[in-house]
Amino acid sequence: MLRVLIFALMGSLLVIFQGTAFSAANLLGGALPNTALILLVFFAVTNGSFLGEIVGTLIGLTYDLVGVLPFGLFILLCTLIGYLVGRLRNAFVSTHWLFWPIGITFISMILWNVILIFLSFIFNLNLNDQIFAIANLLEILYTVLFAPLLFFILGRLELLITRRPGGTR
Repeated sequence: MLRVLIFALMGSLLVIFQGTAFSAANLLGGALPNTALILLVFFAVTNGSFLGEIVGTLIGLTYDLVGVLPFGLFILLCTLIGYLVGRLRNAFVSTHWLFWPIGITFISMILWNVILIFLSFIFNLNLNDQIFAIANLLEILYTVLFAPLLFFILGRLELLITRRPGGTR
């Protein structure tokens, strides 16, 4: 349970930093990697769909609290991503340090945008201009390219969290 709380808190902090401090950087076309999504994908892949849903719900709650879209939209979106990626974790057998994070993060970014299009249709939001903008395509690219580094860091962090006193896991 401690692992869930730590990853949910880190994801929430990433959402806040991405919306405030990181947005001031305005890197390469105004797009930034979606680090909270990478964290959610990593957690769902390593811990399964149920715990992925819990962390996704808490990250989505943070998105909703700092965002301007209807409340609950990102809770639903992140919960679905956590569940679906957790279900996909056994479908991929590759553990290559580069291709595995890139592949699963790319699939997650496509899922993110497809679900967001579907939800914007249901809630009658006009997000098509934002979803198909160059900045969103750059965000997908940056997120996918940043994923291997963040997967490596999060993997080491999870080892530290799950390590028990006395050197056993």
